[in-house]
Amino acid sequence: MRKALGATLFLLVSSIACHADSTYTANFQCTGTCTAAVPIGINYPIVFNGAGTPVSVLWEGEELDFTLPGQDLPGDTYTWAAYLDDYCPFLVCSSYPVQLILDIGDSRTGYGSRADWSGAFPGSVVTSEVVDGGTLAFSDSRTPTPEPNSTLLLCAGLLGIGALRKKFAH
Repeated sequence: MRKALGATLFLLVSSIACHADSTYTANFQCTGTCTAAVPIGINYPIVFNGAGTPVSVLWEGEELDFTLPGQDLPGDTYTWAAYLDDYCPFLVCSSYPVQLILDIGDSRTGYGSRADWSGAFPGSVVTSEVVDGGTLAFSDSRTPTPEPNSTLLLCAGLLGIGALRKKFAH
């Protein structure tokens, strides 16, 4: 009886610790004097699947999309560099063409990815090139919730304990 009870308790405890696959959030940090806003990751959850990881970023009001190579892992050390090239020929422009470029590099693999956007940019920004940079880290965003199979295993364990109590109570 002790062996059966011990095995049932082991299954019961191990089923509670089960959780879903890992998903991540992108956290950009500036490592200098960032003139423009720091990029913000906007597609959640981010899943590293070995076939390329799509990441969407909001920077200077525009969405930039890039795909990290399949070799990149969430725990790798990443750096980012963002460039804003404007082409305003005068000091005051209401709308003028600009190019936004975001480069991401993985220090472990040496691979990188680039996203860019070109178009008319309303508003006022500096009339020279902006170069910002920093680090990018991916943090685990999952919450430890049991999967349906884990809940089923938990219920089976409780029923097993109930059955053993009835059997040995007679």
